[in-house]
Amino acid sequence: MWQFILEYWAEWAFGLLSGAFIAVVVKYKAMKEGLLAILHDRIYQACQHYLAQGNIDTPGLKNIEYLYRSYHTLGGNGTGTELYNRCKALPIHDTDVWIQKGRNKNMSNNKISAGTIARTACLLLALTNQVLSALGKPVLPIESETVEQLVTAGITSIAALVAWWKNNSFTHAALEGDKTYDRVKKSGY
Repeated sequence: MWQFILEYWAEWAFGLLSGAFIAVVVKYKAMKEGLLAILHDRIYQACQHYLAQGNIDTPGLKNIEYLYRSYHTLGGNGTGTELYNRCKALPIHDTDVWIQKGRNKNMSNNKISAGTIARTACLLLALTNQVLSALGKPVLPIESETVEQLVTAGITSIAALVAWWKNNSFTHAALEGDKTYDRVKKSGY
């Protein structure tokens, strides 16, 4: 009996599993080739655009580099690599004023203001207190639940209004935008 099971059923199960494995490998290979073709097409289209233009901007170069890394990892070479190398050799021409200013500026000159940090810290403290109060775990030592909720809601409202009424710049582009705004404002435009 065991010999019958091992002889026929094991052979049958092995045949099914190997057939399923082969089908998965074939589908995987087709998906890999399809993805490689899509990546090649995107690299080709983008590179043709920038080569015809005669220059490339920083975001465009980063996009092509991102596409090429996956393309190359999947085994793509040949025309995709040639186009990628030609695009890398193009002169960079950024028309976006924020990219132009950010490329040659030392970011250490841009600091988040102490007021932005203080307002954000107050907002986070008030929001934490509000959530804890809503969960029945008061942070402020107030006896009356109603007074506690009113005080907490007031603190949260005031902190939220004060914290975000002002322009809170965290990113490099926002800090550069603040400088440009101040310069334009001072020049009288």
